Amino acid sequence: MDRKLVKQTVMTSVFGARDQIKRRLKERCVIEDEAVLFGASCYAVKTTLTALGEMFVATRSIMSRLGDRAKRETDKVMVKRQRTPFPPNFVHSLDGSQHGDDCHCLRLDSFRTHACYMSMILREKFVQLYEAPILENIRYVFATAFPPLR
Repeated sequence: MDRKLVKQTVMTSVFGARDQIKRRLKERCVIEDEAVLFGASCYAVKTTLTALGEMFVATRSIMSRLGDRAKRETDKVMVKRQRTPFPPNFVHSLDGSQHGDDCHCLRLDSFRTHACYMSMILREKFVQLYEAPILENIRYVFATAFPPLR
């Protein structure tokens, strides 16, 4: 098992996990027999989800809470389609904001700036990003945009 095999399952949890891993295994063309492929994908999913449950208790809780906040059903909004991708997209948005800091380092004169200095700047920006009250801020945005129904 490697990162590519389980990445989609890790980011989206249990929604279609067996099918996702089965597809990844099929792409590798290492298992021809469908019954063996099914068994291998079931085993990989069980192992992956067990490991996630043990290693990332707080992370799973946060992802679940974020997903719960995306449950505002209307005629134009399909809850399942909103809930499933929201947590990984939120995490990707944080990663993307870090990319802006990478670009800041590239704007520095890289011929005159030592790599250690650029590395230090990136570390500082990373710490700065995650010291911010990210979850509190998103809670405020949700509460403001979607006040409780009376």
